[in-house]
Amino acid sequence: MSKVINTESPAVRRQKILRLIAIIVNQLGSVEQTRSEINDQIAFIYLSLIEIEKTIKATLKPWEKRDYWVKADKFRAEWLWVGEIRRSLKIRQLDSGWLSIPDEIASLAKKLTGVEPIKRFKNEKFWIGAYQRMISVNSS
Repeated sequence: MSKVINTESPAVRRQKILRLIAIIVNQLGSVEQTRSEINDQIAFIYLSLIEIEKTIKATLKPWEKRDYWVKADKFRAEWLWVGEIRRSLKIRQLDSGWLSIPDEIASLAKKLTGVEPIKRFKNEKFWIGAYQRMISVNSS
């Protein structure tokens, strides 16, 4: 079996994830949605923030290996908000899901002001099923 080579850098993956989150943040609250849809969208954001944290660690790994501590610490501080919002969303999440759109989404929207959402996306409701995935990830 051959080795799988990932040609995307962590920065590219991070940017793609942020653009997907921007789609949801722009749509949340603007369209009438069911509670299930809102739960799926917020769960998708939660899971995406976990993935962003992974890309941050992947970016930091070579810098720390080369003893670029100042650069690594500055980068880590720049992206500190990701973990804070993720933890806050997790705390607010109830067994039955989010009762309404959490305040954390507004602070996330402020962080995404420079991020342009993907204009043309084939799967309009790509977040469907994210809540169930989140529950299975958290239970294991």
